[in-house]
Amino acid sequence: MTQRNWRDGNALTLGVFLNGSEIPTLTERGAPVIDDTFLLLFNAWEGAVDFTLPAVSFGRRWELELSSTHPEADAGSETYRARAVVPVEGRSLILLRRVG
Repeated sequence: MTQRNWRDGNALTLGVFLNGSEIPTLTERGAPVIDDTFLLLFNAWEGAVDFTLPAVSFGRRWELELSSTHPEADAGSETYRARAVVPVEGRSLILLRRVG
């Protein structure tokens, strides 16, 4: 994002890619630390917003880890392919985990 994007008062959505393969920390034995990769979708607007997932190079398949709108939903209960449209309700967030 640019500085202009951060200053835009109408920017009420944000997608964050957390790459578990690019953690800059090493273990005590010098091995790289690798974890799961996540995609966090925030919607601060009052209405629902459709997010388009990134291209296959970021991940072929994503599973629901948690939804603030549906906290009772089990992890893995929904699966999305790359470039799929994911609706996010107003003033909520969804966390997806890369599974493929």
